[in-house]
Formats: sequence, structure tokens, C-alpha cells
Amino acid sequence: MENKPPLTLAFLCKMLQRIEESPTSNLKKKSALQRLLEAARETGDLYGVVRLLIPQRDLERRNYKIKEAALASCLVFAFGISPKSVDGKLLFDWKEATSPAVGDFPSIASQVMAKRQHGSCMDLSIPELNSLLDRIAISSTREEKGHVLRELISKTTSGEMKWVLRFILKDIRIGLGENSVLDEIHPDARDMMASCVDLRKVCVHLFNRNVRYLRQELLVGKPVKCQHSKRMCSVDATWEYMKGKEITAECKFDGDRMQVHKNETCVQFWSRNGKEHDEYKSALGEILHRCILSTQCILDGELLVWDSLEKRFKQRTNSLNRHAAAAAKKGFETTEKVED
Repeated sequence: MENKPPLTLAFLCKMLQRIEESPTSNLKKKSALQRLLEAARETGDLYGVVRLLIPQRDLERRNYKIKEAALASCLVFAFGISPKSVDGKLLFDWKEATSPAVGDFPSIASQVMAKRQHGSCMDLSIPELNSLLDRIAISSTREEKGHVLRELISKTTSGEMKWVLRFILKDIRIGLGENSVLDEIHPDARDMMASCVDLRKVCVHLFNRNVRYLRQELLVGKPVKCQHSKRMCSVDATWEYMKGKEITAECKFDGDRMQVHKNETCVQFWSRNGKEHDEYKSALGEILHRCILSTQCILDGELLVWDSLEKRFKQRTNSLNRHAAAAAKKGFETTEKVED
């Protein structure tokens, strides 16, 4: 069969716009998603498209480390406009803008770009788009990211850039979540994703929707999807749901969700998104190896910081665990210890 040319960003944006505008309860939303994924299969771009739709499951691309304020700075740099100009202020004050798109940075930015971009489509392919997004992710400075954004802007329309910015911010806003996308990829995609947490592997192995997936045993050293409790709206609803069964209540500690994999002498740490965190090995690796009697196991729980002076767990912050682990790795004395 003759190879088809890669899927284009223009087609992807057209289908995403159709999905976004369809009513949430309408079958047209899923129908449009099915058409998009089938087109991606035909051109060999299934993984390239899916990693854009559910970026939180993409382990191959680094975190962009860029939010709306930083993107505003990059776009001001890319267009060579003053931050104090009308459009510059619109980008930086996107939350208070008088535009109908207030609170939606990509749409605000699209309005600014529409005045400066060409209106014709350049047919940027999905592989080319992902390559440029990879360059943004590995760029270490805003200036470097701004150069890549400038290149992206030169190859896209303002409407396409709205979606590109949504990809970067990992906020697609199409009214379909991760499970909906996985279900349309393959009937067994959720099951496989729970056991391997590898989006590329899911797209490759489940390329044919008609071939069922035979679930494999869990492997130590390969992250699995974290288990989640069912959220109940009230105590009464919980009692009714349990139907008289015995219930055990425990404190909900707020830390970082972490999997610990022990395989003989090797101890590994994985986040809920399947990313390995070597920084915890110095603080916890030897202790866990000594205290866990089993030669092979997977622990799934919360990683907390214990304050040995105040005799309590520290309140969680975005960087508390990492800072405590980094201090232990460098051999610094600290009263804060990482606990699993």
C-alpha cells in the first residue's frame, strides 16, 4: 500500500475545532475524534497526534517549563513588540482583558498574532510540529524558546497557533478527557495504559482496533498506573455504596504520589505520570532496601517530609520533597527527612 503523506497541523486544528464546538453529550464529538484518529492511523501519525491530545501521558518530551506569563514574554520577543504596547499589555493582562476571550491565553494570543501572521496555510506536518515542540522543551532560556516560537509563527496561521499554545500549556479544552481518547484508540487502551504507562507503546501495540490486548503481568522496574480511590460526595453515599461492609478510615496525608520498585538491590522511584526520580535514592534507597524484606515488590503511596524537631509531617509544597532529597544527596545536615 502506498505511503500517505504525514497528517498536517491544519487538518488536526480543523478536527479539534469541530470537537470543541460539538455539544459535550453529542455523539458528533466522539465521531470527529474517531475520524481524526483513523486519519492518523492511515498516515502513521497516531502517536504523534495522541501525544498532543493527552500530553500528561507523554514521557518522551520534557516539561516545557513555560506558563502564560513566560509565553507572553516569548511572543513579545518573537514579534519584536513592546510589552507596554496595546498588544503587549493584552498578552500580559490576558486574565483581565476586555476581549470575549478573557481568561483564555491562547485565544488572546491568536488575536494578537492575526494582525501579524499570514492568513494562508503552510501545511506544517505533525512530525514537523512535534520536532519544533521538542526544541521548545529542551531550550533552556526564554530567548531560545522565543526563537523556536518565531519559527513556528512563520509556518502557521493565527488559528493554528491557538492550538499550538494549548499543546504547550497542556490545556486542550476539547471536552474529552484522557479516558475518552484512550477508548477511541482501542477498547483495551485503558487497560494497557494502566500496566505500562507508556503512550508510544500503547499506540504501537494497539494500532489495530480489531486485535485485542492480552494483559501482561506487572513488571518490577516498569511503572504502572497509580490506583485511585472512588470519590464519594458524602458519608451517607459511602455507607450506601459499601452495602454494610466493614470500613477502615485513615488520615489523608498530602504529599507526592510515588511508586517504589524494589528488585533485589535496586530501588527505583516513579511519579504518578511514570517519570523516574533518581533524586530520592540517596535519602531513601538504602533504608528501603534494608527494611523491605521481599526481594521484589512495588509500593504505591505518598512521599512526605518529616520534621524531626516539630515531630510532624511538613505541609506539602511543590518543591519540598525535592529540596529535602537534594540536601540528603549532598550530605547536608537537615531536620527534614523524606518519608515514604
